Amino acid sequence: NRVGEYDLLLRRLHDHGIMVQGCFAFGGDEEDPSVFERTVEMVLRTKVDLPRYSILTPFPRTKLYADLEAQGRIFERDWAMYDVEHCVFRPRQMTVEQLEQGITWAWETTYGAGNIARRLWPFALNPWLGLPVNLGYRTYARKYRRFTRPVMVDNSDIPAVGT
Repeated sequence: NRVGEYDLLLRRLHDHGIMVQGCFAFGGDEEDPSVFERTVEMVLRTKVDLPRYSILTPFPRTKLYADLEAQGRIFERDWAMYDVEHCVFRPRQMTVEQLEQGITWAWETTYGAGNIARRLWPFALNPWLGLPVNLGYRTYARKYRRFTRPVMVDNSDIPAVGT
């Protein structure tokens, strides 16, 4: 799992007809805002068939949660926000806003029509799967900004139990 070898690895997998879903989590302590551009560039260069982005999320009862809690870096307690797409802790080398804006940019850039074509061309690996799934994620990427905190924590459409 060495980033420097991803070009060769992806080429080998594609040569054997294997599509690749790459999952990338942003927000690690060693990452600064340049991570978004570097990651998207690598995704496009290596032609990851179905990239998926998330924000590192410290789920309760994990070592990460305990470590960040001990450092006083967890600021969000509403479980609705623990969806791996919203930041619930203070990152070390960027602001919460930079992390959330960066992941939004990564989704929107990766799933622009031109970049979908760039990654999937020459459409040799099961276009009947790759293209529809990419178009589905394109729809998600275009709606990504709508999922704000007020939307996420609004439970008004959920009926109360026992009433």
